[in-house]
Amino acid sequence: MIVIGDVLHFLQLESFTQTDLNQDGDLNDQVHLYKNLNTGESGNTKIAGKKLNSHTWKSSEEPWLIVEVEENEQNQDINHDGDLTDSVIALHDLESHESVLINLAVHDYQRSHRDKLLLIHVPESSQNADLNGDQVISEDRNILHIYDIDTGLIKNIGVQAKLKSELLTEFLFSLSEGENNQDFNEDGDKNDYVFHFLDKASLTLRNTKIINSDPTRHIFNFVQFGSLEWIYFFSPNSSTGDEVEINEDDLEIIAYHAPSKTFKPIEATSFWTTYVLHNLIIYQKDEKIEVVDLNEDGDLNDLVAHLQIPDTGKITNLKIAGSFKYIEGDSLYFLVSEEAQNQDLNEDEILDSEIYFRYDLQKKTLTNMKINGHINDYFKLPNRDCVILSRHESNLRKDLNGDGDFHDQESLKLYPPVNAEGVITNQNIEFTSNGKFLTWLLERENGKDLNGDGDLNDEVIHELNCEGNGFMNLGFPGFISGTYKDYLLLSIEEDSEDLNEDGDSNDTIFHLYNFTTQKLINLKLPGRFGWLDDGIAYLRVSEHQAGIDLNGDSRTNDEIAQLYYFGSDEILNLKEAISLKFMVGHRAVGTISEAHKNMDLNGDGDKKDEVLHIVDTLTREIYNLQATTLHPVFNYLEFHHLLYFVSEDEAGIDLDGDGLISNSPIAHFVNLKRLRDYVPDFIRGDCNQDGSLDISDPVQTLVDLFLPKDGKRLICEDACDTNDDGIVEIVDPVITLGYLFLGQGGIPAPGAMDCGEDPTNDEIGCQSFEACRKRP
Repeated sequence: MIVIGDVLHFLQLESFTQTDLNQDGDLNDQVHLYKNLNTGESGNTKIAGKKLNSHTWKSSEEPWLIVEVEENEQNQDINHDGDLTDSVIALHDLESHESVLINLAVHDYQRSHRDKLLLIHVPESSQNADLNGDQVISEDRNILHIYDIDTGLIKNIGVQAKLKSELLTEFLFSLSEGENNQDFNEDGDKNDYVFHFLDKASLTLRNTKIINSDPTRHIFNFVQFGSLEWIYFFSPNSSTGDEVEINEDDLEIIAYHAPSKTFKPIEATSFWTTYVLHNLIIYQKDEKIEVVDLNEDGDLNDLVAHLQIPDTGKITNLKIAGSFKYIEGDSLYFLVSEEAQNQDLNEDEILDSEIYFRYDLQKKTLTNMKINGHINDYFKLPNRDCVILSRHESNLRKDLNGDGDFHDQESLKLYPPVNAEGVITNQNIEFTSNGKFLTWLLERENGKDLNGDGDLNDEVIHELNCEGNGFMNLGFPGFISGTYKDYLLLSIEEDSEDLNEDGDSNDTIFHLYNFTTQKLINLKLPGRFGWLDDGIAYLRVSEHQAGIDLNGDSRTNDEIAQLYYFGSDEILNLKEAISLKFMVGHRAVGTISEAHKNMDLNGDGDKKDEVLHIVDTLTREIYNLQATTLHPVFNYLEFHHLLYFVSEDEAGIDLDGDGLISNSPIAHFVNLKRLRDYVPDFIRGDCNQDGSLDISDPVQTLVDLFLPKDGKRLICEDACDTNDDGIVEIVDPVITLGYLFLGQGGIPAPGAMDCGEDPTNDEIGCQSFEACRKRP
C-alpha cells in the first residue's frame, strides 16, 4: 500500500472480492488498484503484482509506481521467451494512470535517483539467451540492462554488475571477474572484483582496473560539495590479484574526481583513521611505515595527523600524534596523546592525558586548548563557537568544585574563551527544538543554593552559552517535556511549597518558561508528561495528585488530557484519559482505553480495546472513530487524511466484506475535513440505546445518576440530555415522563423518533450509540 498525494495505491486479492480483476481467467492474483481519497474515484490497472514501490525522479519530479509482476499471475508471456515463469516490471504513470510492461525478465532492479533510468538485472536462464556474449548460458548470471523510461529503449550492458554508487553523470559498479569470465585488471587471473564506471549519456562502461578489496561493502565514502563531486574508495596497495587476507591498515585510499574523471591517491597509511569532510581528507600516517619521525618527538612509534586537499594535492603535516574528533564551522578538533607526543601539553607536570587541539581551516593555525575530557557536543552561537567538555575529577586529580574531594562525576567546561571550571553536572545536555542548550547543575556538588530555596538538594536548570561564566541560571529545577518556539514545558516538584494550592506539597506541577521574557508560568496542574505544538501545550494531568475527579467518573485515578492555549492562557479540560500521539494540523490523534474507562467505545461487545479518537483543538470537540487499534500504526497524508489499521478479529467485524473475520490488518482512512461524519447519531431521550423512547429510558437515566456501577459514566450523554441544555440531571427524566404520559412539550433535535446529529455545541457529547451506529 502506497499513498501519493491524495491517491491510495494497493494490491487487492481477487479471492477477497471473487472478481477477476486482471481478466486472466482466474481468481488467484493480487491486482494493483487505486483510489482517490478526496473524490472517492477508484481505478483498476489490471496489473497483477507482488510489490509496490514508488519513485519520483529529482530531475523531473514525475512520480511513477513500480510493480513487480509474475507472468503466471498476469497469464501473459511478457518477455516473449515461450513460458510464463518469469518476473517482470510494470511501470504505472501516476498522472495518466497508464501502465507499461517492460519485456525483460528481472532478477532484481535498482532505480536511478537522479535520472529516469532503471537498472534491471536480467537472468540469462530465464531469458534463455547468452546475454554477455561468452557463448554460455549460465544459471546464476544476471546481466545488467538499462531501461530509459522516457524513450522506452533498453540497452544490454553485457556484464553482471553490482551498483556501488550513483554520481551526477555516472554509475560506479563493482564487477566480479569470475562471474563475468574476464580478467578486468589484467593481472593474469579471474579472482578479483574491479571497479567500473558507466556513463549515463552513452551507457558505455569504463574499466578503472582498480580492485575492490571487499565487494560486500559499499564504497568508502561519497561526497558532493558545491560543484565538486568526489568518490573515495579503498583498494589493496598490491594489484597482484592473489587471494590473500587483506589487512585493512594496508589499504590504499583513492579519490575520484567525477567532473574531470581523474584519480588521486591519498597518502593515508591507516584506513580506520581516515575521514572525508567536504573537500578535505583527514588521516593519520604511521611513522613505522614511513620510517620518518613525523611529529619530531624523537621516536617512530606514532600515528601523526595529516590533512590533504584533493584538488591541489597539498598535504599538511600537523605534527601531532592525535586523532580527529569533531568539526565545527571552520575548526577541526583533535585529541592528542601527551605520552605519544612526549610533551606536557596541559602543564600539569604529568604525561598521562589526552589534550584537545583546534585547527583553524581559514587561518591554517593549530592551537593547544590545554584541556582534556570528553567533548559532549558543539553548538554555534552568533559570533562565537563553543565547545562543551565534560571531565571527571578523579581523572584530572583536581577538586574542580572545591568540595574537598575528587569524586564528582562530571565537570562542564566551555571553550573558548569562557572558563566554567568547577561547574558540576551529572546530566546530559538537553538540545531543545528552539535552539537552546540546557543542563542541570547539582546544588550539593556545586556547593551553591542555585534556586534560592534555602537548601542544597536540587538540580537546577541552566542554559549554556558563551557569555559570562557560560551558564545562565533559569532559577528552577524540573523535568523537561518539550519546547516550542520561545516556550519550555516542564514539571517542577513542589518540595516544600504548595505550587497548585491543593493543601499539600507532594505534587509535580506543570510550568511554562518563556525564554524571551524569562518568566515562569505556573499552570497549577499536576503531571509529568506533556508536549508542545503550534501554540498549544498538551498536558496529562494526574487526578491522584490533584485530588479532583477531572472527568466526572467518581474516581481519581486517571491522567486527564488538558490543553493550554498560548496567548489567551486558556486551559481546556478534555475530560478524557486520552493518550495523545501526534498532531495532524490542528487535530490531535490519540487513543482511549475501554478497560480504563469501563465502556464499550467501539460497540463490539467488550471493554478491552484501545479506541482511536481525534481532538479538534479549534472546535474543542472529540471524535470517536470507533476503531480498535491495539497496535496502532499512524500516518498522516498531506494534512487531509489519517491512515490507521484495524484488525478484524480485534474489532469483531467483517471489515472487508469477504464473509470472514480474520486477523489481517485492514486499512482505514479518515478525511479530517469531514470529522463530523464520525460523531454518532442518536435518538434524543433514548438513554438505554434500544432504539425507542419508552419508560425504560427515564429509569435508566435515574440509575446512571444515582446508582452508577463502578463509576461508569453515560456513554451517550446527549441521548440522556432530553431538554438539550448541556447537562444530564434530574429534570431530564421528568421531561421524558411528561412527554410520554402527559403529552407535554416536544423533544429537541434530533427528536425522539429518528437517529440524527446533535445541533448544539455544548460540554457533553456522545461516545457511541449502538442503535444508530455508523461504521468507519
